[in-house]
Amino acid sequence: MFKKGDRVEVAFRQNGQPITKPGIVEKGGSAAVGKIVLDTGGYVSRVNFAHVTRSNIPLPDHMVNNYKKGDRVKITTDKEGTRYGIVDSPGKGYVGKITLDGGELYLSDIPLGLVKKSDEPLPADDPDLMADWSIKKYQEYPRMSEETIAYNAHIHFQGRLALYAKNDGQGGPDHFDAKFGGRKTQDLFTAACQEWAAAYSSEKQFEIEAVWVRYYQEHKPYGVTSKAFFEEEDRQMKEICAESGT
Repeated sequence: MFKKGDRVEVAFRQNGQPITKPGIVEKGGSAAVGKIVLDTGGYVSRVNFAHVTRSNIPLPDHMVNNYKKGDRVKITTDKEGTRYGIVDSPGKGYVGKITLDGGELYLSDIPLGLVKKSDEPLPADDPDLMADWSIKKYQEYPRMSEETIAYNAHIHFQGRLALYAKNDGQGGPDHFDAKFGGRKTQDLFTAACQEWAAAYSSEKQFEIEAVWVRYYQEHKPYGVTSKAFFEEEDRQMKEICAESGT
């Protein structure tokens, strides 16, 4: 039996002659090896056990995966040229998932030879109206999430813990409790979020603090600017209003 990560060689026939190609098992199986990523690129699926043997051949340099979640990378192909993104899921023998700048598209199972680390900066707001605010220790709770996403988080102002944020997952609003300053700190945060939204959207925004939390966690890490975020938010809102006749 073979398991994920095993180093193997796969037997083929080429021009009538037997050959072997080294690779890494990505998915095992009870009846056959589910998936093997080859050193030469590409992969083979559902390989008969009789055609697979264990191997001590060292990994080639292009298959040594030093990537981790959150790494900034560039992907270069003949068809698409060079694109930039963020590693969401490392793999072994390839990069499991890369979300491209803009957050709407992602690539899966990318050969390591096509990926390189990059210092290309993410697209960002200029100026960043929420530069003084950041989120730390964000944690979602899927089992508690029913009508809304249950989460806890710390909101920092100028590097200092200012607010505790949470949602209980039952459909109610997000709650923001001040670590210091009481209502004054909460009002400061709300005013900053309102100014941020007004700079990019002409639509009335509800629970704008929760909107910013969602933007910060789900969109900003992938290079989605506030302008692009609100353009999409406004487009969706107009579609909903048109459908409902409001």
